[in-house]
Amino acid sequence: MKKQGCRPDTSVFNSLINAHIRNSSNKEIALVKALKYFEYMKTTRHCKPNLVTYNTLLRACAQAKEHKRLEQLFEEMCQEGIKPDICTFNGIIDAHGKAGEFSAMVSMFRKMRKCKIKPDYMTYNSMIDAYGKAGLITEMEEALEDMATSKVKPQLSTLNSLINNYGAAKRVDLMELVVQNMSALGIHPSLITYEVLIKGYGNSGCFEKLRTCLEAMLDAGVMPETTTLNAVMEVYSNNGLFKEAENLLDNVAVMPTELTYLILYRGYLKHGRVDKIDALIERMNAAGIVPNDKFLMHSLEFATLDPKSRTSRDVAKDSSNNAKRVSMHLENSRTIPKSA
Repeated sequence: MKKQGCRPDTSVFNSLINAHIRNSSNKEIALVKALKYFEYMKTTRHCKPNLVTYNTLLRACAQAKEHKRLEQLFEEMCQEGIKPDICTFNGIIDAHGKAGEFSAMVSMFRKMRKCKIKPDYMTYNSMIDAYGKAGLITEMEEALEDMATSKVKPQLSTLNSLINNYGAAKRVDLMELVVQNMSALGIHPSLITYEVLIKGYGNSGCFEKLRTCLEAMLDAGVMPETTTLNAVMEVYSNNGLFKEAENLLDNVAVMPTELTYLILYRGYLKHGRVDKIDALIERMNAAGIVPNDKFLMHSLEFATLDPKSRTSRDVAKDSSNNAKRVSMHLENSRTIPKSA
């Protein structure tokens, strides 16, 4: 552009900043590069940062967990006379919520109201999700009440978050109440709804209700996917229900993945059933699934856990041996004949 005599303007730099942030796997490095462009913009004519610039950088700070820098940028934005919009506030509220900075989250929510910007469902979703994941059920319900008072209609994502958080808190009654209210809101359960219900029932030890939930899902015409299979496998494996887990593998129409087998592997080690490892590897062979480095690293990590967090001290020793067995299998699976 410069060689052709084209002068970059604010929109060009916004595109550059956005490209770095969206396409970099390392969010910290992306933020550093983006901030260099930002500093250049501030000293260059026709390139002054605008609302889009700040909103993009605020999102980048949130992704990189640079919350102090996020606050500094917000203050700078206001000092420059750039009025924040709902995207600005939603991004900051979400960032503080994910970081567990609840007082800062509430403070930003109040600033939002002070600026006469009405919260939308995404605002409340962030707060409900943050409180729920932290186990702060009372605060989560207060955010839900505020949402109703503000006449903001909950979306499917809102209800799924509530179900997930109630399930984690073992409040099956409230989890089911949310599902009952779905039809009144004109919202139909999705695959994610059923998956969070499965996890909730499993977490609460309600295995019969879990099976009923699976039947209801199929009756509703919602087809299970690998994520559904893995959710059920997680419940069965964590609770030592290996007969049910193995029957599920034998009869399910969904194709298991490496993660499916890893979940079962962890369950065997957790409950001291190292005698089942060989059969598991044979299952993987039959399915044409070769354990890769990630599978091996997970198995080694699990094998070196503190024995006190497991069923017995002997399990740690046995699991370490089985990690070696998986390692040997991995190496054998990688052996390629010279003729190939």
